[in-house]
Amino acid sequence: MPDVEAINGRVTNALILQRLEVMDEKIDNILDCQHEHGKRIHDSEVHQAANDELHKSIGKDISRLETKSNSWDLINTTGAVVSGILAGLGLGK
Repeated sequence: MPDVEAINGRVTNALILQRLEVMDEKIDNILDCQHEHGKRIHDSEVHQAANDELHKSIGKDISRLETKSNSWDLINTTGAVVSGILAGLGLGK
């Protein structure tokens, strides 16, 4: 009959092996998740770079529109002043 220590040693080794296999599977799952997370981060960075370029472009468009608006304000103000002067001189009739 095998002694108790020999049986306990085999059972312990079997349990250790089983636990190592479970740990190996969990580590594989973690590595898979890490890989997927890395891909998502990369995709987010690519999209963010594209969004940054779009925002810069929109900012430039806004600046150009503000410049045009200011030019038209000046033209309209000048036209109003000239109309006022002409009306004051009675030449607008």
